[in-house]
Amino acid sequence: HLASICHDVGHPGVNNPFLINTSSSTALMYNDKSPLENLHASLTFQTLRQEGMNFLENLPRHDFQKIRTKIIDVILATDMVHHFSLVEKLGVRLSELSDKPLIVDTKEDRDKMKTSQQDRRILIQALVHMADLGNACRPWEVYRNLVVSLEEEFFLQGDQERELGLPIMPMMDSTKDSLAVGQDFFLTNLVRPLLDPCCFFLTPSLAETLKQHLENNRQSAVSIVGRRGSLT
Repeated sequence: HLASICHDVGHPGVNNPFLINTSSSTALMYNDKSPLENLHASLTFQTLRQEGMNFLENLPRHDFQKIRTKIIDVILATDMVHHFSLVEKLGVRLSELSDKPLIVDTKEDRDKMKTSQQDRRILIQALVHMADLGNACRPWEVYRNLVVSLEEEFFLQGDQERELGLPIMPMMDSTKDSLAVGQDFFLTNLVRPLLDPCCFFLTPSLAETLKQHLENNRQSAVSIVGRRGSLT
């Protein structure tokens, strides 16, 4: 839960390539390796160090270090550069279930816990990353407003790139782009391939609802572009 809450804390409104291309202090601090995600993880624990904020302070040091390691691992996995490899790992693991079932009831069994460690790591990374993309599975009335807000953020970055003489990244040029145009590709090729395996761990009714919302959002975006053109 803490990783989910903190996975975007302190986000400056620009993406990793922008930070790297402008040699920002954040990119330099983290040697161009997932600068945003490293920032989010770092700020999480900097916040916990503030007086009265560390609700984990009474944990044994070993337990705290395990939690810290997991939180950092999960936040770093939300970097989109890991998206396709994460989708592949989860898909491959689910394809092996008939021969290698998932181990359950691990909490009180150290051997089971150790054996299932990699499975649990992949699962928590995938579910938090899916939650990060999860707005795509909300009702259209919610999602369309979030897309508009994200488009404003993208265009602000594009304006900065123009002013700095940098190449403007895809979907960020306010003179010719619209985030609605990219929704068909984004929802079909990025979100759905992760949602499908994640749905294995959800109730059938919830999984169906999320898939229906996703498809409705895709169709609605395609319809808007068809009626109004690419600059919507």
